[in-house]
Order: sequence, then C-alpha cells, then structure tokens
Amino acid sequence: MPDNCSNNQLIHSMKIAKLILFWIIGLMFIATGLLKFTHHDTMSAEIFDRASYPAWLFYGVATFEFVGGILFIMQKTRPIGALMIGSVMLGAIGTHYYLRDDVAHMIAPMVIILVAVSSVVWFKKK
Repeated sequence: MPDNCSNNQLIHSMKIAKLILFWIIGLMFIATGLLKFTHHDTMSAEIFDRASYPAWLFYGVATFEFVGGILFIMQKTRPIGALMIGSVMLGAIGTHYYLRDDVAHMIAPMVIILVAVSSVVWFKKK
C-alpha cells in the first residue's frame, strides 16, 4: 500500500513541476514582449539593427512573444503558444546565423524550442 501512495505523490509532484515550467516559460515570453513594447529590450533592438530588420518586425516579434506567452500558460491553447514561441526562437537562431554570431548565441533559443515542443508533445493531458 505505501508504494501506491508514494506513486500518487510522485505523480502529483510531477504535475506541479510541469505547471511551474509552463508558467515560467510563459511569463518569460510575456515579459520579453512587454520589454520590447516599452523599449527596454536594448539587446534585441541592437540585434535587429545589426540585421537591418524593419521596425515593424520588432513589434511583430514582441506581439508573438507576448501573445505566445499567454497562450502557452493556458492548457487548451498551449500548442498554439508553443508554435508562436517556437517560431520566434527559430527566427532568433536564423538571425544569429545570418549575423555570423557565435554558436553560443543559438543555444538558448534551441533549448527553448526543445522545451516548448516537448511540453506539448510529452505532457499532453490524457
């Protein structure tokens, strides 16, 4: 009997950890979107300038980050949010590649894509 109880506790703990992960990722993208809208994301602005991207794209990315973060937090819209977040991160990887930045700049977006996609695929509610 104790094994069943500890197994249920483990399952409950994993559900809580999963929700925390979703909230952390979602809030991170909501915050970065807001930082772009309020002109406090100077690092991204410099990267967009170096790549000669139009100003409207900066705000398009901010919108995708903000909305994608909100959608990623909610269970029913998580796949759409993951798609939006993933597309922003693919753009970040492509931009760093285009600018011939060090590969280290591409690691964080790759990890975020991996976590976002795996969270939708592996953590589906059954």
